[in-house]
Amino acid sequence: MQIVQTKSTRRKTTGDGSPDLSQLRTNGYVYLRDISRENLRSLLESLGNIIQVTDVKINTNSKALVTSSKELDFHTDHHKVDIIAWHCIKQSSEGGYSVFLDIEDVLEKFTEQEKEQLASIHLYEHKIFDDDKDSHPLLNKVKGKYRCYYSFWLVKENLEKADQELLARFRSTIANIKTQKILLQPKDVLLIDNGRILHGRTEIKGNKDRFLKRFWISNPNFFT
Repeated sequence: MQIVQTKSTRRKTTGDGSPDLSQLRTNGYVYLRDISRENLRSLLESLGNIIQVTDVKINTNSKALVTSSKELDFHTDHHKVDIIAWHCIKQSSEGGYSVFLDIEDVLEKFTEQEKEQLASIHLYEHKIFDDDKDSHPLLNKVKGKYRCYYSFWLVKENLEKADQELLARFRSTIANIKTQKILLQPKDVLLIDNGRILHGRTEIKGNKDRFLKRFWISNPNFFT
């Protein structure tokens, strides 16, 4: 993972501590500070339906990347997730930065024909829910804007040569795009638009105490 540039991060809430949803729609993310566990649930439920909650911390008995200490490259989560929220419980003494980028910045480097070709490329499905299918398109157009579904470990091996070449350029563009970088502290909350923002993290080092609660939120009407 190459972090090309880190922009300054705005921390914006409304007067009652709720997220500024106009910023989530405009920028694709919101970073909130000093959100207690007591206020967290009502805050998140105001965004939509919580469909999964995950403890994001190191588990040496698990093979899942999310529970390892390794660097995690840019990706999206399950396509049914419209908003991802992370609430920081503990942070490691070293590493563990949250990093993310805007797919709109990536797609600016591609022609409309190339975007349509990317939309024809299907990745393996992130099989989590009972009705999940075998695959899902990398791009999906919703009311004139592309929503992205991308995880590097879900790319199919049998793609046509032209698709392989275009996907390689897609990956290269991601690796060289401007990024955001945030070190979440206890009580911090990071919200992202999962169909627009690709996210990852740097390697977790030091005491490796990093512990985040991750919430998957479904609200398909929010961004349309």
